Amino acid sequence: MAENLQLPADSIERLNHLGLAQAEVTEVLPKRQTPSQVVQLLRQYDMTMLVLIAICSHSAPPTLSTNFPLRKTIWQYLTHWSAIKSPLDGSDLKRLGYKPGPRFRQILDALTAATLDGLITNRASAEAFLEQAYPEKT
Repeated sequence: MAENLQLPADSIERLNHLGLAQAEVTEVLPKRQTPSQVVQLLRQYDMTMLVLIAICSHSAPPTLSTNFPLRKTIWQYLTHWSAIKSPLDGSDLKRLGYKPGPRFRQILDALTAATLDGLITNRASAEAFLEQAYPEKT
């Protein structure tokens, strides 16, 4: 039907993968306990796919432990969680004495996850998190 409607190739491809993506999100999302876990799952999908999943979800979808229905959780991700960044970036890590390298991505991901989960609220709490979680700067 999509070809008969002359939809663009990327739209046809997205529709072909919609069922699998919807099944995965519907199954896995309710098991996610924190915003960082939700972001980790949903960031692998583009915005259009997530909107399609939300539209196709049942009116009474499974809920997360935080009582967010599926549609509301996807909306929360799209409008809020996906934009949250750590108060520190790579330049800050260098300034604090951390050596650039593959570990940077791990540290930055941990900082972002802690920020999403409310463990980090400002630069001072981010630096305290680093001291506790990543005391070795090499």
